[in-house]
Amino acid sequence: MGTPPWRINEVLERAVNGPICLEKDFDLKLLVPELKRVIKEYDISFDPISPVPSDNDLTDNLWKAAMDLYLEVGTLCTDTHRRILFTEAEMKEALGNFPGKFTLGFGRDSKEISSRQIEDPRKSFCLFSPDITCDEDLFVPMSMAYLQEPLADDVCAPILDEVEGMPIRSGFPSELKGSVAHAMMFREAARRVGRPGIFLKSVGTAESDAAQIAANNPEWGERLTDGRFVASVTELKVNNSLLNKMVHFHTYGCFVGDLTGPLLGG
Repeated sequence: MGTPPWRINEVLERAVNGPICLEKDFDLKLLVPELKRVIKEYDISFDPISPVPSDNDLTDNLWKAAMDLYLEVGTLCTDTHRRILFTEAEMKEALGNFPGKFTLGFGRDSKEISSRQIEDPRKSFCLFSPDITCDEDLFVPMSMAYLQEPLADDVCAPILDEVEGMPIRSGFPSELKGSVAHAMMFREAARRVGRPGIFLKSVGTAESDAAQIAANNPEWGERLTDGRFVASVTELKVNNSLLNKMVHFHTYGCFVGDLTGPLLGG
């Protein structure tokens, strides 16, 4: 979120003209060796007896190892077989531009989310998410069950796997229809529980870039005050569809976050 808008062009240019790298070489000849190097160099280890350590040195070393790893490896665009690389100065610029806090949602339902420090006494921002598929007739009542919880500052909806009796398939017209239905019903659920301005995170039903874009509409769908995710491909990979989402979300003006699901060591 903190990177200035004009840097988007740099990302897109590097996705086309960065160093060439095949995906198998990226995994086996670059990522894994570099991961092993930083783990050893920064003495990163896991103690199963203490799954939530309080070692400040470990925290610092983990941060340094992550920065070192990403500077060496970067992100691979699997459609162009190019590595997107950044300099340390560019990464620090992006971090330096992060404002530290945002106001999400609108009206009486708006909430502030801010970066937290170690042992921060402030109440944490709370996301409720069923994160499961459900039948269309259960979508609104299931969403309402989460939206009406007083602790919920933000809610992510369940996922539709069919719409009006049609199975939803990624890249098919049924996905666009299902994603629009998802956005409309989620807004309706928020209205029914009396929280029309709550920060909504969507659209899980939409896997493709076209379906995510189709769900944007300030009147009945995804608003500027809502949040979206661009999910990286593990490990440290992206493709043109994901870049399409990133460009659109930024130009649309909504809140955008990265979504990752690490496999190596996870």
